[in-house]
Amino acid sequence: MTSEMHIASVVVQAQPRLLDDVASAVQDLPGARIHGRSDAGKLVVTLDGSTADDILDQVRAMQQLRGVVNVALVYQHIEPEPQPGQDADEGGVHGNQGLHGLDNDNGRVTAATDMDKEFDHEHTT
Repeated sequence: MTSEMHIASVVVQAQPRLLDDVASAVQDLPGARIHGRSDAGKLVVTLDGSTADDILDQVRAMQQLRGVVNVALVYQHIEPEPQPGQDADEGGVHGNQGLHGLDNDNGRVTAATDMDKEFDHEHTT
């Protein structure tokens, strides 16, 4: 069986007063890295794992953190791990999924483009 590398990006919306606590807890998750944050309570995070279930487990863990309002999956990329003797570029893109997020309060799927508009509006007004 070919092993795969799953890489995803998410935006975590936290209560602004608890952002430091949420950021600290997210940094402690295996495979999670914070790439940006805003005073409005948003974190830009990448996740990596061996399976889509690994990514979903990380998302679920973040959803359960005190102070987290929403975790929106923006993008997921699946890349085969290079096999011995195979050039890393030979693997190619297996696929990607994303542009949807799961609202932590009611399980509703939200288009990331809508969230981007909201984020842009917050930072341009």
